[in-house]
Amino acid sequence: MLTANEKQDAAADTASAPKVSFVSLGCPKALVDSERIITRLRAEGYELTRKHDGADLVIVNTCGFLDSAKAESLSAIGEALAQNGKVIVTGCMGAEPETITERFPDVLAVTGPQQYESVVEAVHRALPFVETGKQFFGCRDCYAVWLAGSVFERVPADQVSGVYDIAFIWTPAPETEKKE
Repeated sequence: MLTANEKQDAAADTASAPKVSFVSLGCPKALVDSERIITRLRAEGYELTRKHDGADLVIVNTCGFLDSAKAESLSAIGEALAQNGKVIVTGCMGAEPETITERFPDVLAVTGPQQYESVVEAVHRALPFVETGKQFFGCRDCYAVWLAGSVFERVPADQVSGVYDIAFIWTPAPETEKKE
């Protein structure tokens, strides 16, 4: 059971986390790609939402196997753009990006199947978000980092000066006496 302070911290984290809506169409391989993307985004602190209009962006994982699947994918992209305006397209239709960009020039990025790292990078570009450490303890000789207690504070990247393509900022523990 959470204490009142833990509930308040969880609510604050949720309120500040960027929200991503996700549409996954197609075969089990596409589903695996979707799960990898979702798992990675959740691990980095992004929140998933079911509604496009409440999200900060939408990811559409497309299917290009049958004409009917292509039509469904194009329809899903169009709906996401109409409801949200910020859309990243991935999946089998992304293997031929011109098919998508000719019809929807405003999509933020188009990637092919099994390119989940590229999708996550596109999310980072569209929704910069940095987790900063409150309390890290590291060894200067081996650069190993240990976490202690509740260590993460979410801060939107635009509030952190000079940070660009970094997912975590390491804050060293206060200086202690040096051993001789």
